[in-house]
Amino acid sequence: MGANGQGKTTSIGKLAHRLRTEGNQTVLVAACDTFRAGAVAQLEQWADRAGVDCFGPSNDATSPSSVCYGAVDKAIQQKYDTLLVDTSGRLSNNEPLTEELKKMKRVIQKRLSVTSTTNPDGKQVPDLNTNVPHETLLRMVLDAAQGRMALDSAKIWHEELGLTGLILTKLDGSARGGSVVA
Repeated sequence: MGANGQGKTTSIGKLAHRLRTEGNQTVLVAACDTFRAGAVAQLEQWADRAGVDCFGPSNDATSPSSVCYGAVDKAIQQKYDTLLVDTSGRLSNNEPLTEELKKMKRVIQKRLSVTSTTNPDGKQVPDLNTNVPHETLLRMVLDAAQGRMALDSAKIWHEELGLTGLILTKLDGSARGGSVVA
């Protein structure tokens, strides 16, 4: 997670390359940023550079959650080791976009469910698998120059989604990344 231009897509591309080359993993990246013009093309470029596959929107899957569902399906069917999901930029106070992220997390948890229950209509419904996603790492990409706003955003997103780590970007300037210490 992070605002536009903070390095989420670039970080996914670099992490995908590292997982493939150093971790010897098969990696699928999911282009779930369906809002920003050029986002899918940017992730496809990074996937090509990293030598990994990319799953993006189609006529049948245009919303972030439907693209995520399709990517999880492909990852399961083709036995990928890792699925990395790229999301659109957002501020922590944008409730509709945060709700979209929560929905995407539920999609992953339902699709990777190992148990189900019967609803009142007699239909089997998958239970949420709370053990996935294994990492909510790339959803929290912080621009080192943000300062206090980065800390406030991290707290909000952790409460909403349960972050497991972060990637600090843009340390090539004069920023010192003080928000990480806080």
